[in-house]
Amino acid sequence: MGVGFCSKTDREDCAVFVDILTDSAIALPICHPNGTITWPKMNITEYFSREALKNRLKEIGQDVVSSGVETALRVALKELELPQNLLDGGEPCPKPQSLTDSALQTLLSNQGLVMTGTRLEKEDRIALDDRSCSILGRNFSLSPLPSSVAKVAYVTLGDNCLSIVTCLTITLPGFHRSFRAYLEIDPCQFTFAVGFESLKYEFLLFSYDWGQSESLDIGAITIDYAIDKLDDEKVFAIDMAAKVCPDSQDCVFDVDLVQEHKIPIPLCNNNFSLSLPGGFSASEFIKKVGKNAAQEAIKALFDFIGLSDKVSVDETCDTQAIIDSRGDCSLSLPSLANTLTCAFSDYCLGVRCCMQIDLQIVNLTTNAWMILDPCEFVLSIGFGEWSLNLTLFEYHWGSRQYINIGSAVKATYIIDKLTDEKVFVLDFAFSVCLPDDDTCLLPSLDILKKTNVPIPFCNTNFSLSIPGGSITEFAKQVGKNAGRAAIEAVMQKLGIDEFVSLDPCNKPMVVQNGWHRDCPKKIKLPKLPSNMVCTHHEKCLGFDCCVELDIKVATLSTRFWFILDPCQFEITMGLGEWNHNISIFSYDWGKLELLSIGEPLQIGFSIDKNDKLQSFEFDLDLTFCIDDECLDMEVLSKSLVPIPFCNPNASFTLPGDGTITGFATVIGNKVGAEAIQAVLRKLGLEVS
Repeated sequence: MGVGFCSKTDREDCAVFVDILTDSAIALPICHPNGTITWPKMNITEYFSREALKNRLKEIGQDVVSSGVETALRVALKELELPQNLLDGGEPCPKPQSLTDSALQTLLSNQGLVMTGTRLEKEDRIALDDRSCSILGRNFSLSPLPSSVAKVAYVTLGDNCLSIVTCLTITLPGFHRSFRAYLEIDPCQFTFAVGFESLKYEFLLFSYDWGQSESLDIGAITIDYAIDKLDDEKVFAIDMAAKVCPDSQDCVFDVDLVQEHKIPIPLCNNNFSLSLPGGFSASEFIKKVGKNAAQEAIKALFDFIGLSDKVSVDETCDTQAIIDSRGDCSLSLPSLANTLTCAFSDYCLGVRCCMQIDLQIVNLTTNAWMILDPCEFVLSIGFGEWSLNLTLFEYHWGSRQYINIGSAVKATYIIDKLTDEKVFVLDFAFSVCLPDDDTCLLPSLDILKKTNVPIPFCNTNFSLSIPGGSITEFAKQVGKNAGRAAIEAVMQKLGIDEFVSLDPCNKPMVVQNGWHRDCPKKIKLPKLPSNMVCTHHEKCLGFDCCVELDIKVATLSTRFWFILDPCQFEITMGLGEWNHNISIFSYDWGKLELLSIGEPLQIGFSIDKNDKLQSFEFDLDLTFCIDDECLDMEVLSKSLVPIPFCNPNASFTLPGDGTITGFATVIGNKVGAEAIQAVLRKLGLEVS
């Protein structure tokens, strides 16, 4: 015995057939002459118990129903021209009307709704909640569907109002089931999607004409949609409809689901890590969008590569104005790409350009520049509306530096300073490479390439202002990475840049207390500070030192010397390139003289003449101050040096015009022993 779903015209054509009894051996009954029947002894109760038959029939029924549903679904999907794996094991989308009482209560609880009332009240309560949503602090809801539409459709809004999910009931001969269709918008990612069960179709908003009605055919199902963007109201307006029209019959239904449903355009968080619509890489996105892209597509790319706030798509630059703005410079630029129009700025210390960049979805035209101001130690670089002023205090001449402008554009520059040739050597270039792959739209656009420009003369009388206000604070800002420009700025601020070189001085070999002695006499010399080493001259009347000066951003070393030449009646001294001569005729023995070198250095000395001991007595120190912090360096202290014998036949020149008369005019009434001695020597008379 069996049961099945079979064709009325062909009993062999069965969708499914299940055997209930197969070759079951049942004992024959015994018929008696009196007409009674008896059965052979067997456990009929066990063999045909109601419970056993019930269970067997239940299992058979489930198999039959399940097989029937699967067969009917397979036939329906074929009829609707849909893939057999469309549902992917999913259940029909639920509608309140199709739920059991217990399932309805569970749904009310899950949605936080009141659970009391009649069955109809509960269904209406859930339907209203499903048609409602909230965005930007405002509540929205759809009107109930007309009864004719409600028979085949049930609409739900997403929590953020940006998705519409419909449950469509499709009825065919021998088939009745609900399917899920939806439309969702992601304006922050510039995408929208239309789907039917497991099928999902994603689109870029950039390639969609706002308000244009579009249709998506999925087999025999057609989903119509339109999305309009009302900028004045700052809302999206959405329409959605569906129809099911198998080829073999008339349309099952053709209904409008949503009409002019308006929702506010959400504010996108500008701080999030932006990815391009559809999860594309930048190069894939550019290929997807193509040339002549919509403004939204260009904005999305510019947002992604960080250029939205730096350049404008509509920006233009006047190439003729660039040419006309050529500064006071007689140099010519090197040969440039045809996408560049450039001109030197004033004094040839920079360049201004109008550049064109093909980003493949748009041709970008923008201004770019690099201008060096060595007198203010500033470098200015710009691109479109973006600009950056850099101090040169931490820059090391000749080093290659990169500046990222967004995540795709990179500026490269090198500034070298050739002091002997009195030129700067400039390199300046741009490149455009997409940030998420190795695609370079512009590998390198050279503007300046080892271009020599003259170092200008800076006004040494102006008051240089350095960051931080004081040298100490400036040094803290610069740190240990001070570049040569920072060192030069501090030297200029101190007024020693013309005298002290950055080249170190040669240190003599020290014997004792910082001194190297060439003087053969035993003269008492003080212990020198740790930043100074000196050589005492062979004639004992002078010294030559190498002194280190800590200017906070660097330690300089320079030569410092002092010589007394009584036979030439002259005192000479110097530090670096600075030197000073004093005539003995105008010097008052024993008087303290103070001489300043720039702002921080001061030489203090006195020389007394001890006739009793036939010696000169020296006192000399060097003081170095920065920001009211001073270092006193004692070089000589009451050091006695014998007065030497001067060769009366040695030639020398009297101050003035070299004559005794001229000399008398120079010294005036100040006639001392040295003046008399000088005149006697000039006359060739022996000096005693």
